[in-house]
Amino acid sequence: MSPGSSLASLDNVLTIRSGSLGAATGATDSITGVERVVKTTVGLGHLGTNAFDVPVSVSVERGLMGLYDSGSSYATTVDVANPRHTMVMLLGGYAGQYELDLHLNNASGLGGRGALWSRSLGSVLGTVDLGDDGSYLAGTGTLSLKGPVVGGDLHSLGAELALASSQIDYSGRTIVHAGKLHVSEQASLTSTSGIEIQGHGILQFGTGLALDRIADDIPISIDGGGLAFTPFASSNRTELLGPIQIPGGAASISVSNQGSSAAELTVDRLDRAPGAIVVFRGGGANDVLGDASPNQPRLWINDAIALNDDLIGGWAFAMAGENFVFDFATYDAISGVKALSRAGRPSQVEGGDASTNVLSLAGPISPLSSGTTINSLHLHSDNQQLRSVPLGGQRLTVETGGLLFEGFGSAEVVEGELTAGDATADNELLVMSVQRGSLNISADIVDNGSGFSTSFVKSGSGNVQLSGNNTYTGGTIVNGLQAEMNNIEGSYLASSRSVLTFARREAVPSGGQLVANGGTVIFNFEDESPLPFDEIHIRNEGSVRQGVGVDGLTIDADRYSLQSGSLFAQLAGTGTLTKTGAGWASLSQENPLFAGPVVLEAGWLWGDTGVGTVDVRGGTLVAERGDNENREITLNGGALAPSLESRFRGRVVVAKDAEWLAFETTRVDVSSLLVFEPKPAVLIFDGPVILNDDVTVTQIGSGQSRIEGDLLIGAGATFVLEETNLVDRRHPVTGVEFDDVREMQINGTLIPNAPDAALNLTGPGAYELAGMSVSLRNGRSLTVLRDGAATALELSGIGNALSGSGTLRNDVAIGDGAGLAPGDDIGLLVVDGNVELQNGSQFEVQLGGPVAGSEHDLFVALGTTSLGGDLRVLVTDAGNGLYIPSPGAMLTVLTAPGNLSGQFDRILATPLGGMLLHWNVSYLSNSVAIGIDAMSGLAGDYDYDGQLDGGDFLQWQQTYGSTNDLSADGNRDGVVNGLDLRFWREAFLNVGISASDAVPEPSSLGIGIIAIAACGVLRRNLRS
Repeated sequence: MSPGSSLASLDNVLTIRSGSLGAATGATDSITGVERVVKTTVGLGHLGTNAFDVPVSVSVERGLMGLYDSGSSYATTVDVANPRHTMVMLLGGYAGQYELDLHLNNASGLGGRGALWSRSLGSVLGTVDLGDDGSYLAGTGTLSLKGPVVGGDLHSLGAELALASSQIDYSGRTIVHAGKLHVSEQASLTSTSGIEIQGHGILQFGTGLALDRIADDIPISIDGGGLAFTPFASSNRTELLGPIQIPGGAASISVSNQGSSAAELTVDRLDRAPGAIVVFRGGGANDVLGDASPNQPRLWINDAIALNDDLIGGWAFAMAGENFVFDFATYDAISGVKALSRAGRPSQVEGGDASTNVLSLAGPISPLSSGTTINSLHLHSDNQQLRSVPLGGQRLTVETGGLLFEGFGSAEVVEGELTAGDATADNELLVMSVQRGSLNISADIVDNGSGFSTSFVKSGSGNVQLSGNNTYTGGTIVNGLQAEMNNIEGSYLASSRSVLTFARREAVPSGGQLVANGGTVIFNFEDESPLPFDEIHIRNEGSVRQGVGVDGLTIDADRYSLQSGSLFAQLAGTGTLTKTGAGWASLSQENPLFAGPVVLEAGWLWGDTGVGTVDVRGGTLVAERGDNENREITLNGGALAPSLESRFRGRVVVAKDAEWLAFETTRVDVSSLLVFEPKPAVLIFDGPVILNDDVTVTQIGSGQSRIEGDLLIGAGATFVLEETNLVDRRHPVTGVEFDDVREMQINGTLIPNAPDAALNLTGPGAYELAGMSVSLRNGRSLTVLRDGAATALELSGIGNALSGSGTLRNDVAIGDGAGLAPGDDIGLLVVDGNVELQNGSQFEVQLGGPVAGSEHDLFVALGTTSLGGDLRVLVTDAGNGLYIPSPGAMLTVLTAPGNLSGQFDRILATPLGGMLLHWNVSYLSNSVAIGIDAMSGLAGDYDYDGQLDGGDFLQWQQTYGSTNDLSADGNRDGVVNGLDLRFWREAFLNVGISASDAVPEPSSLGIGIIAIAACGVLRRNLRS
């Protein structure tokens, strides 16, 4: 609409497909008479500030709906009517306010990016209903919820989501996937069933207006994320939390204060799983946690902590001063958690014992002269310095497993063996690198003790490289980004990515477990044989890949588990790959050697899944662009999506209701969503598609699907096309123009896969069926419906046909080039409807005996029947030898109880060796019969007198050009022409004598039949 214009609606419901209605600010557009707005497609739509004369309700069924804020509300409620592929975007300017209620209805948003998305600073003043199961909230700005929040799980994955109401009453989990969730103003978390903070997320809370922000009995899990207690007040503040679980990753727990006030956080209990580390942070005057000065941040743990020679553990680290300087964490009753003092700690590994916490900040390190055990090792390197820890061919054992590398320089551990713990239990070597230095461990990492394993855990920032001959058996874990809090301001800082590089194959321990929990694992070598692993786990945007310039590296694991992240190396073997969780996971584009089963439980899986089976139980399988060879995909729910254009050559089974996404679904940066318009995409099915009983396939988006192979249909199967035209008629990559009336093309063969199969084609989208075939098998029936009512079918094009044995419950027209062929081989075909055989069509019947339906084909049309096109007769063997009817015998091949009109244009019969048969067609009021009225054993005997003479030439001359009287059609091409004269002339010159003795009786055709069988019976492939 142009600014200042107005529009009156005659219907109180206004449908928006895409585009803008109204303007962002200062608009004077006005539409009257509208009470409800419905957004229907995956495109992007906007509602301007003053688009309507009265507030309206908005229902988002598909796609992205952008809302601008206003001083007076123009929307009373916004309802996300579909949990997938929908998103509400709040596009207002700075400090925009939205006086509306939001019903998110368990939505995850378009591409899993969030159902409610905020571009900048804004507030929702009404109720936010997450739905019984829960919904996802995201954005690039700060979104503040100042009204009631009710429902199930709250998933936060935006830059910042602030809970600022005293009515935070949702009862599900609080899951922080990414960004910051801030419990502020009057808000408190008292009804949530639990808190989960994942690798890119932070939960920040203070003790402002609500003295108890988080109820004491709420369980908290930190899997690589951050928990920050940041009270903004001039008085002393305390908070008590329940038990905290650290199941994995590099977790962060931060306490900061403001000015002279004290901030104290008490945790009931801290339970840490193997492979996890915890970084304790302080914020305040000197960024130190547990400083001796008054009113400094404190962190207390109620459950007694058993220190290991002053350390909480080799997995615990604490901020030791400004500029994010760290050390191992300790604990005492006066200060709580704090960094281990640097005073009095030895700088040399040589001469240490199991109680020694080595701190080497500068200077050379002496080599070991014998096997040595220390408690921990803290190694520092500045920008220009290479620090070397020479083991002198000896074994260094770090009892707590803690090895902290700090600085911007480089360091190495060389010439010997490195291990952790003791010889009485499984152990961990915990390497923590902070800042952006590089550590190379060329010493061999080994197990400690017979029968017990040692695992290698890399956490923090920077790169650690392994280049020794490593034999440890406890697995490898790389923990990624830590969520960091910058003292009082609470700003989000991301450290550099955590990288572990294997420099050579010998550095990779055989078998075991490999976990990329937010970190990156790089194999920087080439090897022809696959790398074996027991398990590979990728979580929190972790990555496992081959190095830059490395080609052909192959991995063979027994099990793969992908939550979110990427696996960019060729896979081999038959291991099981499972995609879990709501995030995205990517595979490399070529995995021809991987034949294992793939199970997609949730989220989005993109890439080449190999040549095995794929079971989509939930989430979306995004096929890579190009061909998808030889894999069977079963849709037990979930969705199938292309990457621009994808072909599926294997079998696709739809076992439960599923979706086909006909729009480009690759990952899009959240910040670009304002201009994001889903592009049309194409799904091409070359292999068979099987629709089980009572399943519905919903095609979403403005692209196309093309079914080129067989379509096997169960009872009560339904297609739903949600959209009617395209956002862009030209494919963004291939340049191919789409046709608005072909959102789904069925060019393959429809086959009933149940006794009474039905396919219901519904929705506003358009279907093109003219290029398809229908094959009825085993007496089954098929009905094709359009929006619940049987629809007329028209088959056209060479090679397309209605064939088989069974019943089609539709009107059908057989067009130019298409065919009608009863029987799987020989059989009965029924159409419960009207039939039209148009010019250029072909009705093909096989004759193998006198019994209709079992020995020769029979077609029954229960409605009206109009004849035209060609009749092709094929003589075949139905079990008693090649059958040639006796002259004068008539076989009924078509019955039409309703009404029969018209005749066939031509009769086509395949030449039978040297036999020449003259067929006769009898048209009755309700049936068609065919028979032989003359036969000859001489090719070219056009008058059937047993001689090749002038009478045959005369018969050819009299019927020249005919397509009806084909007695002189020697080559049986359906027309009498010059080719038939040449056919007669060659036969006359070769024989030239009376051949009456060569005309066999019908009962003595054995020798002729042998000759015919040797030549084969040529027929068009109408039944395939």
